[in-house]
Amino acid sequence: MKKAINYLPLFLLLILLAVRFGADFNGLYGQDSHEYLRFAKRLVAFFQNGSPPGDYFWPVNYPLFSAFFALVLPDAAFAAQLVSMLSFVLLISYATRLIALLNPQASPLQTRVYLFLTLFLSPFMFRASLLVMSDILAAFFVIAAIFYALNYRRDAVTLDFVLSVFFAAAAVMTRYAAAVLLIVPLAGMLPVFRRKFSLAAFVFALAATAVCLIPHLLIRGGHAAAFLQHPGLLTWSIDNFFHREFITSDGHAVYRFPNLVYAFSFLFHPGFFWLALPLIFFFKTSDLKNVNCRLLLAELVIYAAFLAGIPYQNLRFLIPGFPLVAVIFFPAFARLTARLQRRKMIVWGIAAFILLAQIALITRYFSPIYQANKLEKSVAQTVLDYPNRTIYTFAIDGALRSYGVKNKLVNLWREPIRKVDPGSLALFNEEKFARQWAGKNPMLNWHWLRQNFQLIELETLPDGWRLYEIKNECY
Repeated sequence: MKKAINYLPLFLLLILLAVRFGADFNGLYGQDSHEYLRFAKRLVAFFQNGSPPGDYFWPVNYPLFSAFFALVLPDAAFAAQLVSMLSFVLLISYATRLIALLNPQASPLQTRVYLFLTLFLSPFMFRASLLVMSDILAAFFVIAAIFYALNYRRDAVTLDFVLSVFFAAAAVMTRYAAAVLLIVPLAGMLPVFRRKFSLAAFVFALAATAVCLIPHLLIRGGHAAAFLQHPGLLTWSIDNFFHREFITSDGHAVYRFPNLVYAFSFLFHPGFFWLALPLIFFFKTSDLKNVNCRLLLAELVIYAAFLAGIPYQNLRFLIPGFPLVAVIFFPAFARLTARLQRRKMIVWGIAAFILLAQIALITRYFSPIYQANKLEKSVAQTVLDYPNRTIYTFAIDGALRSYGVKNKLVNLWREPIRKVDPGSLALFNEEKFARQWAGKNPMLNWHWLRQNFQLIELETLPDGWRLYEIKNECY
């Protein structure tokens, strides 16, 4: 049994690789993933021949790590995907260590079974580990920073302090919002640091921070602090807690629940943690007597409040905080299994039910992403049959580039269009964009094209996409 436990990280990685290759899923969907891949490729070119990578809006860590892997792997998309997979395996390893730190009497086997069922098989976490996205890498850095921060609070070991600062800086340079999650644990180290002040620890921590910041400063240059002007920060408001409809630069959006409900949905959403509903009956307030558990709870509340104040919703943003939810609920799971320890058939029956339920939910939530991935490949393959023609499009231009389309692409979002290149094409999904982007550049430009040119439909593509030829004949 001990050997099986030691090989658990490899087992988890093999599961992810089996799904990746079995489903032929390269982790790309939506604009964000293609932008991560684009910049990772730019960094690879920089490392290989010195070509300037250009500026980049998001934190640089994820494409940077992806580029390192892509230097030795022939497929840059798989290299980026592998970063997410390995990050997930490491995240679970640190969650195991964090549970052991907070619950010294916990059984290692019980801990690993719990995390396998609740964290590894959490549908959104499992799905994110297969995507070319920064979320899982950020979550790994966050939980590692917290583990070392709590270790330092207990033992006052210099290496723990330095590692906590390093992983915290790495988390912020992967997703800026991770800073909100890390305020409490980093602040919790300060009293110990003052009592046990060490110049060496201070210098090494500064050096660790510099290692994480230097790539950001080199790439972003004079725009290094531009993220502080992000619309989400500038429009943050307590008033947004109670709204579910917003009009922003990203268009018009209506959500099912108010922001405050969404921000705490990692506690009950079936894509995250439906097991919280039965486990809540085994949760005791005494589980929070440990000051470290209270620190975890405090940072989750602060992070959820931060997300609730932003005028839009994205369940991806909850991913870095969810592992802490799983850690906090472990004592409830241990209490449940202790009550059933003499009824092994019931325990195994419950475990089998949870396993099957999680697999069903993974299939449910993974399917739309999988279909979007296939759609992008299909659309790009069609467009490849029309080389050397300017294409006016929106939202799918990143996917076209990732799949080898060399045409000049004009994004209808960027600015008003008042002239069209002769012989151009338009690739658009009016049904999909009409409501969200009403009154915004994508729809304004689309209406302008329809009013001033004859659009001849060339291809009817899946999910409402259509490819048109733009004729120079005004109505």
